[in-house]
Amino acid sequence: MNRFGFVKATKDKGLDILNKKQLIALFPEGEHGNFKPSNKRYHLQEFKRGFVRMALQTDSPIIPTLILGAEETHINLAKLKLPKKLKSLVLPLPLNIIPLPAKWKIIFMEPIHLPYTPEQADDRELVGEICSELREQMQERLSREVSQRTNLYF
Repeated sequence: MNRFGFVKATKDKGLDILNKKQLIALFPEGEHGNFKPSNKRYHLQEFKRGFVRMALQTDSPIIPTLILGAEETHINLAKLKLPKKLKSLVLPLPLNIIPLPAKWKIIFMEPIHLPYTPEQADDRELVGEICSELREQMQERLSREVSQRTNLYF
């Protein structure tokens, strides 16, 4: 995976990349967004807050990005949470093994430049507020985009 530009997801590695003014892609919902049941598709789950802290610490913009279509490729019945002995892995329980031919659309929203200092990355209340506001803005746009679609599959 390293050949394709993937790196181990750690806070230190993320900060290092952002301090070099390079881009990183983070999914603030984590595995809860990827493996949620299909009846919850396009309902953003709670965001983890590390991406806001890293943006604050490195004075990096946040570019909210929406992906439409991915949640129609598999019909997920549920998510399985494996025991701690298996590192508490979360896996989807899909109805289909072969992905469905959904149309995908990727939307890059306007970059957000946070008007705070790097020291404020430790302010839990501020970071939580930024996450909530961003999630709300993204959910509004996502809901609008989903309602305007006419055909999900090719």
